[in-house]
Order: sequence, then structure tokens, then C-alpha cells
Amino acid sequence: MKQPAVVLKERNTGRGFAGWSDGWSVVLDSKAGLDEYTLLHELTHCLGHMHHGRSFRRALLELVGAFIGADAKKILKEEFAKRKLKCGKARQPLTYAQWNAARKKMEKIRNV
Repeated sequence: MKQPAVVLKERNTGRGFAGWSDGWSVVLDSKAGLDEYTLLHELTHCLGHMHHGRSFRRALLELVGAFIGADAKKILKEEFAKRKLKCGKARQPLTYAQWNAARKKMEKIRNV
């Protein structure tokens, strides 16, 4: 398995990015991105979580807990909860009957 490359780069734009990842490599801003959290955030993208959804947040919490500590993990989880960002398992797809009931309910709401 290929290991992600970590590259330091001096910010050349006015944008406030501390780092970014394309899934195969991590680029950290040499002025703003040299902290553990930013590196773990970008490495989480390299684990296959290119979005910032539930699976990303769960994986990030695990990395923060393992490398920064349980207290940091708890604080991060509380911040996610404060912003109503869920960290649980993804919802299961609706059955056809559930989907159809939801569709009909929305149809009624639109026609009122």
C-alpha cells in the first residue's frame, strides 16, 4: 500500500487553508498547518473519507483519540454535537415502502 506523502508549502494565496489532501498526499501550510490536528484531519482524507460526513468524523475522532488523547477526542466530539454534526453510523437506506410513504408525505406538504 502506498503511503501518503506529506509536503510543506508556504501559502501562496490569500486563502486561509492550513492544509489539503487529494486522497494520496497531504499538503500543509508551513505557517498555519503545522499542528497535530491539521495533519490528522488531512490524513483522515487519505484513509478514503474525502467528504466531511459521518464516516469522516468517526475516523477523525479515532485518530485524535489515538494520537492526541482522550480529552481532545471528547472536546472534539462535544464540538461536533454543539454544531449538530452527527458522528454515529450512517442511516440505512429506506425500504421502498418507507421511501414511498415519505414521498407521499412531501407531496401533501407541497400541495397545501
